[in-house]
Amino acid sequence: MDNLKVVYKVLVGIETFMDSNRFDGTFLEALKISEERRNRILQSMIGEGLIDGFTRVDYAGGYGLSYRA
Repeated sequence: MDNLKVVYKVLVGIETFMDSNRFDGTFLEALKISEERRNRILQSMIGEGLIDGFTRVDYAGGYGLSYRA
């Protein structure tokens, strides 16, 4: 899937939770892309100011992103 489509789907997914006090990131798994690619796209979106509230979490063998409201 092309990166622009992924970015659009992430923004749409986040928008669905804007009126909620909970964020359910399971829609990110439905993108059917690798975790590494997903994390890189999210980091790029954070760096460009498109989204915020995510922090990088390092763990043995890689990293992930955690959401904080």
